[in-house]
Amino acid sequence: MLERIRRHEKRYEEKKKERKKRKNLKKEKIKMLLKEIKIMREQKQSYQAISEYILKYHKVKLHPSYISKILEKEKPHE
Repeated sequence: MLERIRRHEKRYEEKKKERKKRKNLKKEKIKMLLKEIKIMREQKQSYQAISEYILKYHKVKLHPSYISKILEKEKPHE
């Protein structure tokens, strides 16, 4: 019985490690698009227009307010 519990604990720990290793693919894609988003913002495009562009050409659905949030986060604080 004790041996069975130990095996279960070991298996549980392995699964827990696997879950931690997973990357958020959407965030990775957003990081890759960040330079393009900044350029579009410098061209005075709205967050809504940027959101629609990213959905159409990159197949990533982003809310316009989220775009503003990530750009605000990237800005150096003065």
